[in-house]
Amino acid sequence: MRNVHKKGSVQFQELITTIPMKIRNSVYYIRSEQGNVSFFDINQTQFYQKCTECYGVLPIEYFDIHRKPDPPKLDLEKSILVGRVRTKCRICNGSRSPLRTIGGSVIQRSQSEFRELLNSFNSETFFNEFKVFLKTLNIQPPPGEIKFPSKILIKWKSELKRNVINSLRSNTKWEDRILEIYNNKVIKDKRTTFLEYLDQIKEKRVTSRSRSWIKSFINTTQFKNDQKLNFLYTECLRKRDSNKNQSIKSLKEKIRVLEEKKELNNILQNFSKKTRDLIKKVSPKKVKFYTIDNELIIKKCPGCNEYKGIYDYTLTKNGYSTRCNKCKVILTRTNRLGSDVGTGKKGEIYKGRVIKKYDSNGNIVQRRCTSCDEFKPVKKFSFRKRSSVCDDCFIEIPNNYLTRKGEYYKGELVRIYDPKTNNIIQKKCSKCKKFKELNDFYLNRMIRGSIDYRSNKCKSCSLEERLNSKKNKDK
Repeated sequence: MRNVHKKGSVQFQELITTIPMKIRNSVYYIRSEQGNVSFFDINQTQFYQKCTECYGVLPIEYFDIHRKPDPPKLDLEKSILVGRVRTKCRICNGSRSPLRTIGGSVIQRSQSEFRELLNSFNSETFFNEFKVFLKTLNIQPPPGEIKFPSKILIKWKSELKRNVINSLRSNTKWEDRILEIYNNKVIKDKRTTFLEYLDQIKEKRVTSRSRSWIKSFINTTQFKNDQKLNFLYTECLRKRDSNKNQSIKSLKEKIRVLEEKKELNNILQNFSKKTRDLIKKVSPKKVKFYTIDNELIIKKCPGCNEYKGIYDYTLTKNGYSTRCNKCKVILTRTNRLGSDVGTGKKGEIYKGRVIKKYDSNGNIVQRRCTSCDEFKPVKKFSFRKRSSVCDDCFIEIPNNYLTRKGEYYKGELVRIYDPKTNNIIQKKCSKCKKFKELNDFYLNRMIRGSIDYRSNKCKSCSLEERLNSKKNKDK
């Protein structure tokens, strides 16, 4: 098969040096076509791919599938590649999550397949299945107009994506049918909840604790329109015990004040003596603590439920943020699918993975190497300032400025280095595109910033150019 190199060939040995050490032994076939390089195992299935934008060799989970099957496979008998992967990784394409599930949905479909898919969602069996699925859910939509349940449809079936739903909604009959099924389910759920409220009101006989149920019940439109619910509510009001003894109320108030004092003392015990002396005012919910000058000192974070100082929060236009800086970082990481949480420090995670480890004092102890994908001490990253590659892997990296400077140019191999001595053995001619020894190139020390102080063209190609230029002058 063209552009497929087996293990042991010369081109295979050239390409195998561009990938990390940990996967070199498991690669048996390499396919290269127009800068797109893919790696296959012994079973002829693709498991690694080179990104054409960031030039990173990543697993197949970091790329979107262009055509089935997933993962792609080589068919050496028919000399074809079954399946196709996108050339850019998910991060370079702008995706929020770097990973995907293998065997998931395919990005591209033919027009005939897409029409068949739309027809399957426009049948009576589809609507009946949607009714059965809604019965399993407890829907509580926000007040106002009922919107189209696109999120519920996506949650129900993975094939119902945004583009499929938008094309189906162009047919008004399909959209009206879905909304009708959804509205009937919402009305039923509302009615059952209202009846549950009434049962609780009947049992408690509308005491001071259950008045919130009455207010929420009266303000609903369903209550005003339904006569049966109106009648049940008036019956509940007749049976209520509104007369309460005043002494019982005062006793409850005293108990409440004592409980609040105990709770406040337990909170203040966690602070130091200096902070306790500064605190003079407390918010009613015991969340904020102030000084005599009404300056905020300590605030409770709702994320970690810890009392922290002002410096652990960010100052905004409307005051200090509700969550602390650590919880804010953790919240953003959890919202991104497939990303690690870590300890909540900035710069700890890059592209959804932990790259730094800290000690108890907050100092960086270990870092992740991007080549061997292992955590190593900070002292082993000394060859280059702020380098993400350790010293052991940096020497073996192609095109590095220490041992293999100028090995590649615009993604193509230009110079071949000796792996033992790290000296240039061969060089590629820019005209005939052949690899030749350094003695076949003219020495030119006038070139500034040159790596080998040799001309870009070999001696034979440069002689041809001179002869052709003389012939053109004679004419």
